[in-house]
Amino acid sequence: CFFLAVTMGGIGYTMIHHLTRAGWSVAIRRLCEGLGMNIFLLAILILPLLAMVRDLYPWFNDAHRAADEDLVAKSGYLNPTFFYIRLVAYFVLWGFLAFFYWSKSIQQDKTGDPKTSILMERVSAPLMYLYGFSLTGFVFDWIMSLNPYWFSTIFGVYFFAGCMLSMWSTIVLLSLYLKKRGLIGDAINHEHYHDLGKW
Repeated sequence: CFFLAVTMGGIGYTMIHHLTRAGWSVAIRRLCEGLGMNIFLLAILILPLLAMVRDLYPWFNDAHRAADEDLVAKSGYLNPTFFYIRLVAYFVLWGFLAFFYWSKSIQQDKTGDPKTSILMERVSAPLMYLYGFSLTGFVFDWIMSLNPYWFSTIFGVYFFAGCMLSMWSTIVLLSLYLKKRGLIGDAINHEHYHDLGKW
């Protein structure tokens, strides 16, 4: 979930960049897109956890769930089949978001077509809703349901804030590392600082 937070922060901030038509953040947008593309690695790394879900989540056991009135009441949501369906849906959506923005960004660099920017801006608003709901659903499924009696209507927002904080911390460290290696310049002294996003 920590590495997912960094990755989802990258995807989320890329969407916010386009949603708000921000100009200054072009300098770090490529880094955010790169972090977002790690979602494909995380989709592989989550597979070993699936072998342990019955040990992690008591409600996964049918007998345990049937013996608890609270879990029976929640069984429409907390059941293995729906859990797996949601998990696949989350990663399909996130993979699409990461690849869409990354590939359109590459296309924009090659063609310079302003229509590409307009497309990314237009789709960011509806996709942001899907991003928010899916991220909230994931943390309900994988963190909150560790204790199936836990209620929180704000936990998704907490995790989203954690995504942004984790992403920004990673971007700072990554930028310092790339600058030390001479792979990026100093945006303040760079004559064409708006082109720094085209690494």
